[in-house]
Amino acid sequence: MLLFRDLQEALRKLLWDRIESGELTGMALADKTGFRQAHISNFLNRKRGLSLEGMDRVLSVEELSVLD
Repeated sequence: MLLFRDLQEALRKLLWDRIESGELTGMALADKTGFRQAHISNFLNRKRGLSLEGMDRVLSVEELSVLD
């Protein structure tokens, strides 16, 4: 059974992979999602999670699905 926190961790890893490869920046992700940069930074650094709606926004702008 896949838990919500497992989905968040998988999303964090995928986003960090994109950031480290130069495909994405935290600021660009914040701009695309409408979140403040600090909110994205806190999510990426495990200081806070995202709501289900927030995860949907990130998945949508990054053209991902929960299956990715």
